[in-house]
Amino acid sequence: MSSDKDWNSILIPMIRKLAPTLLAQEIVGVQPMTGVTIPPMMPPRYQVAEQYNEVVPNGYLVVDVNREVGHWIEEQPIRYWKHGDLTNTPGFWDRYIISEQLFTWLRMRWQE
Repeated sequence: MSSDKDWNSILIPMIRKLAPTLLAQEIVGVQPMTGVTIPPMMPPRYQVAEQYNEVVPNGYLVVDVNREVGHWIEEQPIRYWKHGDLTNTPGFWDRYIISEQLFTWLRMRWQE
């Protein structure tokens, strides 16, 4: 029959090697990944309107924006924007007629 020294020389290195893995799986709860996860796409914050009923002066354009961008536009000087007609506005968009200069600021501020 073997002595305790023989068992200790085999068991102790084996426990040292296996214990961290077993302990980590108990604490963290490791599970295999089922597949690649793709983050949800964010909708655009603004888009240039293609159909509108407004008469738009030269140097201005019609944009549909989400509420966050709409609040930002309304903080700008009034000479750069006005509210647009919402009859053809899709979904939860707000419509504004804005100057090309304000559109440049908008693109710099809200670049995707």
